[in-house]
Amino acid sequence: MDLRQLRLTQAPRTTKGIIFLLVGFQVAIGAFCSYLFLQSDATRLELIQAAAYALGAGVPLFALALILATVRSGFRAIENKITEIFVDLIPKKLSQLDLCYHDFSQSMIEYRGRRLRASRLKPKHVPAKVAVSLTGNASNAYYSVEATHFDKHLKLWLTVDLKLSQATICLFVPSSNLATGQSISDYCPSTLHGARTSGGYVVDPVEISESIGGSPMRKLILRREFVSDEFLWNSSATYAFISDLVLMIASFMKECAPLLATNPEGSSSIAQPAVTPPAQA
Repeated sequence: MDLRQLRLTQAPRTTKGIIFLLVGFQVAIGAFCSYLFLQSDATRLELIQAAAYALGAGVPLFALALILATVRSGFRAIENKITEIFVDLIPKKLSQLDLCYHDFSQSMIEYRGRRLRASRLKPKHVPAKVAVSLTGNASNAYYSVEATHFDKHLKLWLTVDLKLSQATICLFVPSSNLATGQSISDYCPSTLHGARTSGGYVVDPVEISESIGGSPMRKLILRREFVSDEFLWNSSATYAFISDLVLMIASFMKECAPLLATNPEGSSSIAQPAVTPPAQA
């Protein structure tokens, strides 16, 4: 049986009812078999063997009943999986975001023939602060990520939209930090190059204006198509997608640090980007 197909196919209630009745019958046989065994009556040996065979044959049926009773099927399976990615997997990886500079040459440990502990090799981690919100139908997730980069406090707003074969990522920057005629993409060419070549993202050429908490924002939109919906159900594919997403966000925050820097109160603390004056006629 293909469990992936079972996960996506809603079993009829009649089928479930029949299977549960058969399971109940198997349980009754098992109880009867136990009763005969406790009686220790040699004249009932053949009956005990028949009951034992029937009980053994019913084990696969019992396992199938458990699967049908606990399986996430139909729309519920898809919604639950996407919600898990939104509220558990992505926030967990984002909270591990570390934008601090680490000189790896200062933390080298000599290998002396014994296995080294990974905890001793990793730099001291300063976790990022992550907040999460969902739309009413849980089709989109909203995040705010706060981290420190070169003694600057950065805050990024972003949204993630997942469909069966498409992911849409929106990154927000305060409009007041962009000079007239400038775009977000001007600040992060390396991030966008990596998103296109390695991540398979397509960058929307139009940057839309929106508002978050009453503050005007400019939105950069990136879309990624998947060959199938396997990134939802395959753990390796899900891990690869989320890891790539977090790497892209880390790169974006570093490159766009001048646009995302805030003071402790959360208001912008950077000046407007310089604009080259037009040449005199």
